[in-house]
Amino acid sequence: MNIQRSKTDWKYGTRVIEAGASVFREGDLGGEAYIVESGAVEIRKSVAGKPDGLILGTLTEGAVFGEMALVDDLPRMGSAVCTENTVLRVIPVDVFEAKIQQTDPFIRALVRVLVRNARTNASVRSDVG
Repeated sequence: MNIQRSKTDWKYGTRVIEAGASVFREGDLGGEAYIVESGAVEIRKSVAGKPDGLILGTLTEGAVFGEMALVDDLPRMGSAVCTENTVLRVIPVDVFEAKIQQTDPFIRALVRVLVRNARTNASVRSDVG
């Protein structure tokens, strides 16, 4: 998912990460979500026999990642590794929670269901191979 934003919409901090460095690792607890300002981030899943894991996708400018752990407070499902020098906009959990609390209760519940379903589907796919 890509986020369009005006210069005044987002007042969060940024983080610069060098190529090859991890943003987070599979199993970490999540306290932040991220928007790629520039650069590229690979999302990887641990797989037996692949030391660097299975690459699920590469995210570039405007992509959002790390949000699921903020919704359900469960560990990260994969690792995020920068493939080039990358600038990330950081969305702390408290800011995310404040924004989500401003939404309609139905939408909040729907987001939780979508995240739960995504985790379940990912778990089933990894069990099947």
